[in-house]
Order: sequence, then C-alpha cells, then structure tokens
Amino acid sequence: MPATPMPLEQRLTLVSWFVRRLGYDGNVAMLGDLRESREDWDGQHPALRRIAARGKQTIADTLLLEMDDNIHADLQKINRGRLQPVALKYFQYLAALAVEYFLHRRATDPRRLLEELRSFAEKAGAGRYPAPADIADLDKLVLWMATGAGKTLLLHLNYRQFMRRRADLFTPDNIILLTPNETLSAQHINEMRDSGIPCFRHGEGDSGLGFSFGGGMPVRVLELTKLVDGENGKAGKVQVPTDAFEGRNLLLVDEGHKGAKGEAFFARRDELARDGFVFEYSATYGQAFQQKGKVDERTRKRIDECARSIVFDYSYRHFHGDGYGKDFDVVNLDGEPSEDKRDTLMLGNLLVFLQQRACFAENRAAFARHNVEPPLLLLLGAKVTGGQGRADMVDYLRLLNRITTDSAWGAAETRKIMRAETGIADPWGRDVFAGRLNWLNERFGGDANGAGKAYQALLRHVFRADLPGRLQFCPIHGAKGEVALRVSGGEHFGLIYVGGDSITKLRDLLEAQCPGIHIFDETIARPMFHNVANADSPVNILIGAKKFMEGWSSWRVSGMGLLNVGKSEGPLIIQLFGRGVRLKGAGMSLKRGGGDEPTPHLPIVETMNIFGIRANFISYFREMLEREGVWEETLRLPIRPTSDKALDSGLLAPVYPDEGFTEVVMLAADKNIRVELDISSRALQIGKRVEDTADTAPPRGEPQTFSAAALFWLDWGDL
Repeated sequence: MPATPMPLEQRLTLVSWFVRRLGYDGNVAMLGDLRESREDWDGQHPALRRIAARGKQTIADTLLLEMDDNIHADLQKINRGRLQPVALKYFQYLAALAVEYFLHRRATDPRRLLEELRSFAEKAGAGRYPAPADIADLDKLVLWMATGAGKTLLLHLNYRQFMRRRADLFTPDNIILLTPNETLSAQHINEMRDSGIPCFRHGEGDSGLGFSFGGGMPVRVLELTKLVDGENGKAGKVQVPTDAFEGRNLLLVDEGHKGAKGEAFFARRDELARDGFVFEYSATYGQAFQQKGKVDERTRKRIDECARSIVFDYSYRHFHGDGYGKDFDVVNLDGEPSEDKRDTLMLGNLLVFLQQRACFAENRAAFARHNVEPPLLLLLGAKVTGGQGRADMVDYLRLLNRITTDSAWGAAETRKIMRAETGIADPWGRDVFAGRLNWLNERFGGDANGAGKAYQALLRHVFRADLPGRLQFCPIHGAKGEVALRVSGGEHFGLIYVGGDSITKLRDLLEAQCPGIHIFDETIARPMFHNVANADSPVNILIGAKKFMEGWSSWRVSGMGLLNVGKSEGPLIIQLFGRGVRLKGAGMSLKRGGGDEPTPHLPIVETMNIFGIRANFISYFREMLEREGVWEETLRLPIRPTSDKALDSGLLAPVYPDEGFTEVVMLAADKNIRVELDISSRALQIGKRVEDTADTAPPRGEPQTFSAAALFWLDWGDL
C-alpha cells in the first residue's frame, strides 16, 4: 500500500465486486442508471426490473428473484404494525440487495466467496482493493450511507435478513446494538418497536445470556461509552464489561466510524464481535478515515478493514447529487473581526432565518404537500463557558440581548443588511448579503420604514415578542442542562441545551459580563429539548455546543450559526450538517424541489444557511465537500462566436471519470452541448453564490479556476 493511501471511496472491495456482478462498470454508473426507479413494488422492485432488462448481470435470474422476494417479505414484517408503511428508495433497495447477496454467498459457500474476492482484488492490481485474509474477514459488513438516507431502516432490514439465515450462519447468543449516547439509544428503541423488533435497554448487572421474548430474539441496546473491559471503569458510572456477553454475538454498530481515531472501545467492539457477525453504519467514513501523508501500521490496517467491509456506498455526494435533502449556502467571517462586524453578521443570520420563518408562515398551505417543517436555527459554539476568557454561549446571549433591547441599532443594521451595505465582502468583493434577502425586501422594502418593519417581524416571528425587551435566562429546574429563553413580556422562543454542570458557570458569567440579561428564576417543571424536533415546539432557536451533535434527529433544522468552531469539532459538525440537510419532501420522497408542479418560494425553506464567525472548521467542511464532489462553482458564460462555423466542431466540455476523483480532466468536443454552458448544477462558496448577472463576470482574458469533482480551466479570452 502506498505511503499516502488513495481515498477510501476508490478502494471499496465489496462495493466494486457487487456492482460488477450486477453488470455495471462502477458504483457511479449503477446509481446513475437506477436512480429513476420508482418505489412501487408490484411483483418485483423496479430497480431489479431495470437490472434484469439490461441483461448484463452475472447473478442467476432465479437467485435475483429469490432475493427480491426475501427483501419484500422482510419489509412487510417491518410495516406490519406501522400506521405509515415505509417503501424502499432505489438506493435503499440496492443496499438491502447487496447485503442479501453477500449473506447468501457467506452462508452457502464461504470458501469460494473468499477466493473470488481475493481474485477480484488481485486483478485490480496495485493494492487498490484490500482482500480478505481468511473467512473471519467475511464476518463484517459496513453500510456507508448519508445522514437522512435511511440507515435506521436498513439496520432493521439487516436484522431481519440475518435472522432469516441464522440456520446457515449461526444463531446469536446475543444481539447487541451499540449507539453513541442515551438519546440515540432511546430513539432506536422506539423505532425498532415500530418495526416489530423486540428490544430493550441493557443496563449494568443485566445478564449477558441470550433469551427470547415476543416471538424472537431481542436486541440489547447499549451505549458505546458504557462498555469497559472490566478494569477501566470509573466509580459511579454505569458500566458493562465486554465479558458479560458470552458466546457468538450479532453486533449492530451505529456511527461505526467512532473507532477510526483509536478510541479504547475499538478493541472492546472487536471483543464483542469475536466469532460473531457485525453490521456497521455511518455517514462519515470518508472523513473519519481521511489521511494525509504517511500512516502508521495500525491506522493502515483499520483503513483496509473498512475498505474491504463496506458493502454499499451511498455517501453524501450521491445523496445530494440525486436531489435528496436540503440545499445549502455557507458564509464564514474569518480572522479577528470587530464586535460590530460579528454582531452584524449574526443579525444577518437571524434575518435570513426570519425570511424562512415568515415565508413558511405565509405559504404554509402550499408547503404542506412538501412536508416542510417549521424552520429551526441552531447556534453552536466550541465551548459553553470557555477557557482563557472565551465563552461562546455568553457571546451568543449578549448578541441576542443587544438585538432585542437596542431597537435603534437593530433597525439601522437591518437596513444595512437588507440593502447589502454591511461592508462585509465576499471573495468577489460584493456584500455577503447581496441577493440573500430578496423575499424579505419584496415584502418590506429596503428603506428605513421597511427595515423597521422587518425588525418588528424579527421580534414577532423569531423572538415571539411584540415589543423590544431584555433577554430573560430561565433555567428549567425539571431538566438538567436546559435553559429557556424569552424576551421580557414575550413567550419562550429559545432553548440552551448543554451539560448540566455548565449551567451554573454560565449563569455566573452572565451575571458578571452581561448585567443587561435578566436571570429569571421561574420554575419550569417540564423539559423542552425532547419536544424541539416537533412541529408544535415553541423553540425557534436552539443553542448549544457538542451535546446534541450526535444522536439527535430533526427535520426542522434550516440554519446554523457557528462560533469559534475549529477543525477538532469538524467531524461532529459534519454529522450535524448531515442532520440539518434532512428533508421529508413531497410524499416523503426525501427530495428537494417542486417536481412536476413547482411551488413558489420553496427553495427558501429547502436551503440550510450556515454562517460562521472564526469557524476554522469551514476549511475542513470545504475539504469534505470537495472530497464528496459536491463543492462546485456555477457560472453562465456568454458565448460569442467569431464566425458562422465557430461552433461546428462543438464546445469543449469536461469529461469526468466514472469512478473516484481526479485533479485534471480531459476536455472533449461535444456538438450536442447547449450554447449556454452551465458548468455545474450547484454553486457554493465561502461567501456568496455567484449570480447570473453581467457585473459578476471577470474581465475578458482572465483565466478562471473552477473547483468541482475535477479541476479544469476556461479562458474567457477564447469565448
């Protein structure tokens, strides 16, 4: 293996092997051919019909039909007790089909499967595909699925698939689901019960002996953090030693990338899985295993293990490219901006969020068929109470208090933002808010009177108050770590959700540094966080640090503010980003856009806006999007032919490889391309998306670089 390993997505042994068995040259080709498959399962899944119609598969037709019937039967069991039955998107079906085929081969002829995978990897050459060393290496399957792509549903299907074949594989002594935290454990238990899968929370002192109830073997749900090896537990902490689970286990691991950084529980998971079978699920394997430069032997082995175990790849670039999930727009104010600039940018963030809230309220009936949820804004900081004088939560609360109390400043800055005269420039020298508040300007106008009305709308729609007033900090005594927020005279609009020990420190800091904020000692008996994801929640703004980055799920997130978030938080923020772009879509299609009947203003509420201040993580974020093939620039180039025959030879267009990424692509003539060349389908910059206006075009003759799945040059002087 080379010292600098090629990207993980180019080394997926099982993925490449399986898609070729289905008759495709690669994963991208397969997904592209099958993405239009419908969800109606009439006899056979439409994706299978398409595969069979091509006639290039090397899997026997009788086996394909048998596997299709099996998956359909498993899905029917999952839907048996559901009020709203679930259907399989084409990529979910393919993931289930890949698992079904592998389990069939593993159960019927493991030795031949091992030899076949070794031969496949050897023919690829250059150590590209890691090969299994022995049959034990065939006892782990990984699904790399974007957040929002239905990993939980696939986990339920995989449970059914394995248990159906347990007579040929083995009957587990225990079935264990490992999760990152208690919140996600509770969520999994509720969802498994909906799917008719017996389950319970495994606690300290519970027997590790397998047993059955409710007509099947139950799934024991346990947090990764509670696993210990019997000697390293902490006093007072709930802990479960790995040797409590005797025999052969079926292990289901949510957020399976957690072992990528060498945490101690990596070895504990291996101990639980010894002589058993493992299913792992994560959206961020590419980031967790992203390596630069030389890697040590232990890391190399982990990367190889992951590469040879991933059986299906539907990472974010495929998810976004298929039109699933919200769109996104990112702005970051780097360096050491003044307090006024910081406040202006975050007020602009709130006005963009107001635009979403007000647009949603005005078009709620029209948006209903798209299952749009009431927008929610997340404000995230690196630290709750800070260190060395830094306290991100205090900065957020100080800003919110300034907005709700200083109406003169709020209205004046609102006017600057709506008129795009903030003095905060994007990389093209334009104001970062140019074109971002068109809907709001149409409703209120950009003059002083309109800005005043927009400020009043901000108080009403976001802060749930009729008049300006002091911010009130209201600890919720019935829920450790929760603080409700409201404006004096108004209703609760926001929630702080952090570690319980931080609330007292945060309160002390506010009293010392922000005397204008009122510490309101009312008794709120009921927690609010558990209801934030619901459409009827009064919470419009959720403030926190790392507490809810993992294990929290909501369809409402439509905006984020990031303060002092560095690269160390990058993978966690990317997970939260993935949760933020989740979208139900019309008919639970998960897709953005109006489809055949476009709905006006829908993109406003189907876009997640991210504003950062000193958020160095943004560079990490950009690397991730470039890696996923999602970071692209869109420019419309006016074509000026120099003669009647200028276009006879066709326009030069980039030719992308079917698999992986490359830094240089070839340009080839294409006579069928349109005269107006749209280089990509999506524009994203640290600043502002380029608009189709004449004044955005650079001078003629100046070469422009475009960063997308590949890098190429266009010379304006030649057009």
